[in-house]
Amino acid sequence: YNYDPVKDVPLAGRYEWVKVTP
Repeated sequence: YNYDPVKDVPLAGRYEWVKVTP
């Protein structure tokens, strides 16, 4: 991904950040 799950919220429908941040 090209965004930071801690700083940025992913687009609606994208939940790749869920795998990185519990």
